[in-house]
Amino acid sequence: MNINLLKFIAIAAVLPLALSLSAQERVDTIAVLRNVSSVVLTSDGGKSSEITVEVNASGYAPSYTYTYSTDVSEPGEPPVRTDSISLDLPFMRGNARDPKHRRFYAIWGKDVRVGAVVPVDNDPALKTGWELGIGKILGVGFRPWHGGPALELGAGLVYRNLRLDNGHVFGSDSRGVLYIEPVPEGCHKSSSKLELWAVEIPLGIRQELGNSFYVDLGVSMTLNFSAKATRNYRSIDGTVKYSQTLSHLHQRNIGMDLRFSIGWSQVVGAYVRYSPVSVFRTGFGPQTDFITAGLSIVF
Repeated sequence: MNINLLKFIAIAAVLPLALSLSAQERVDTIAVLRNVSSVVLTSDGGKSSEITVEVNASGYAPSYTYTYSTDVSEPGEPPVRTDSISLDLPFMRGNARDPKHRRFYAIWGKDVRVGAVVPVDNDPALKTGWELGIGKILGVGFRPWHGGPALELGAGLVYRNLRLDNGHVFGSDSRGVLYIEPVPEGCHKSSSKLELWAVEIPLGIRQELGNSFYVDLGVSMTLNFSAKATRNYRSIDGTVKYSQTLSHLHQRNIGMDLRFSIGWSQVVGAYVRYSPVSVFRTGFGPQTDFITAGLSIVF
């Protein structure tokens, strides 16, 4: 018989058997995946020991999937059903899918502050005053993921004052224009200050950095609803004491503060603010740009 014919018959007989055996054998596969977004492990509820592992990675459609079998260590306890990768990224602590994480949260009585009000590029007679405010009597926050930055919006109240030096007092004319003038001749012991009240609407981004340390950056809109000035002085011989309150002033309805604060959550913080918008309308009062800085109590 022809040798080549024998070879052909042998190969024809063995090849199907080899292919069938290789098809039954489990083949280990090594795949390199990039930009993996999640890894999900799924069991069949304890009916068998088979667990399916699904890897989701960009650039792969459908998702890369493979299965393997494992023994359950303790019968009666079902295997872990799902899991995900814990990413260690900046501004993320722990699992971004923490089931206890609340994206929206309420704010009550937060950011009570007290500090100095320092005039900037104003009349030299204006001197440092002080402020007292609460940034968020009530508000709402939104934090998309656990440990990430939060967007907070609130409503509060602020009181501020600015004073004049001993040689000047505030004055006002019939149109309600506020101005600064020297103390009348023959008088001394003067005191004069400007008092401002406003509703505050802060909007900012707050980031917890670890160890309860936080950073807060944002802008606050102020709705000015009250402005008045006082002037007090007495004659040198002490026989005359003069006191007057100047109201019906022409302040702007809306102002703005740029703000930055740092501190420790639930303890204390420090802040600085800049108010670039003058309190008074053009031509109706002195320029009142100022910087405020002080401490805040964080509840």
